[in-house]
Amino acid sequence: MDISLLSRSISACDRASNSPSRIPVQYRTSKQIYDDRLQVTTNLIEAYDLLMEFVAKHTSDKFCLINNISTSIRGIISREVIGNILVHRDYSSAYPAKVIIEKDWLRTENWCIPRRHGNIMSDEFTLYPKNPLIQQFFANIGRTDTIGSGVRNLYKYTPMYSDGGARAN
Repeated sequence: MDISLLSRSISACDRASNSPSRIPVQYRTSKQIYDDRLQVTTNLIEAYDLLMEFVAKHTSDKFCLINNISTSIRGIISREVIGNILVHRDYSSAYPAKVIIEKDWLRTENWCIPRRHGNIMSDEFTLYPKNPLIQQFFANIGRTDTIGSGVRNLYKYTPMYSDGGARAN
């Protein structure tokens, strides 16, 4: 897994293994300048940890009580986004998946051949596992939940974290 985390102030490269896929992750406060960048080439498990750390570094964590327990909404959202981009990646494509953290939002670009076009709505989407073995493995080690839970969790928790709510294209 090759991951790029982009920045102006930090640049690092970790090439632990050879892998044909890449995920650039970028943090920027303006459209022209990247404020942080990290290039990572490693396995999926290490890639997950590095992506989670990068998102945590560049996003705030708002206080939230769920069932009287202090819960990291940022952690839930980033877990779903990072798990999704790794599990549903089209590994046959040379196009790198991307995680881009802007001032007000986090967005992803993940190459795939869509089964349908338009927005992903929480009440109308159909489950379609692109990499069922990777998804099962990630679920077994506790990095993701059951297939389809990511979209539901994003629609549930994103409004608690932001004013705009979830938007999936």
